[in-house]
Amino acid sequence: MIQEKPLGNACKGGALHGVGLEKTNRFPVARVLGFCGGADAIIRRAGTPVVITLPGDAPHRGSGTKGGPVPTVTIAGETKVTVATVRKITDGDAACYLDLVDDRGRRFEEMAEFDLSGRRKAYLNRSDRLTYGVERVIHEGCMGNPECRKTRWAVMIKSARVNVQ
Repeated sequence: MIQEKPLGNACKGGALHGVGLEKTNRFPVARVLGFCGGADAIIRRAGTPVVITLPGDAPHRGSGTKGGPVPTVTIAGETKVTVATVRKITDGDAACYLDLVDDRGRRFEEMAEFDLSGRRKAYLNRSDRLTYGVERVIHEGCMGNPECRKTRWAVMIKSARVNVQ
């Protein structure tokens, strides 16, 4: 993995480029993963896929976010809120779904790993720091059929922890 390091202070991190090495001495290049801000990417190999986790970062202006910009991270071209309150957790076919509200009161929904669903009490009605990653999930065309082999890549919440302000 190669990470761009842009100049200036607009982004703390930069886009990630995956480059492989084949036995034929070819260098296949993966799709660029857009990333701006947050802590450094965590890259690990989990069997065949490479798992990339892009943690969100705390605001760069002291404690709290009320009245200021909502803290975000950009991953795979999608801008995601990194501090929000979990209002509801619903199980789905590909992931669990979190009903969230940011510090400005805007409601939105995000996909999350299933293990967050098992710890509802730890996350509900608290301001949580959200960490995102890109994961392969069952394709929506499978309609929840576990025998279906179609998959897709999705940006989802990998972890949440109580936000200390």
